[in-house]
Amino acid sequence: MGKRTLVEALPFLFAVLAVAGCASMNRVQPFELAPIMGKLTMAVQTVIVMPEGGSPVPDDRILEEAFRERPELVGIFYGLPILLKHNGRDVVLLVCSPDGKTAWIEDASWTPGVDREWYDLDPAHPAQFSLDPSMGSRGPTP
Repeated sequence: MGKRTLVEALPFLFAVLAVAGCASMNRVQPFELAPIMGKLTMAVQTVIVMPEGGSPVPDDRILEEAFRERPELVGIFYGLPILLKHNGRDVVLLVCSPDGKTAWIEDASWTPGVDREWYDLDPAHPAQFSLDPSMGSRGPTP
């Protein structure tokens, strides 16, 4: 490639790299979520156990209320499907890949010992719960 061709190609090359860089900037990696999952799980549990105003929050609004309480978490979880199960006191969250097909992280409110970092353990794990809130802090509910 001659000097003239290289100089003419540089603006195009920079444009391609800039677009690729911007596209990848908004993609969170699952390992980035692991250290802060507990914060989201606790916010969700707080909304369930101690709802503002005393009235139970409908299941379809729990995550919305948790993010309202912890707005600093909104950006990092933006665009990621989050499934939730609870029994009125214990919570399990399942954060999935952006396409919703695979599980990334499963986090339980009662102990970090049962949490699953599926992105590391089994990257193809389907977006299905392996934990149940009835396993929670007080054991199975009768």
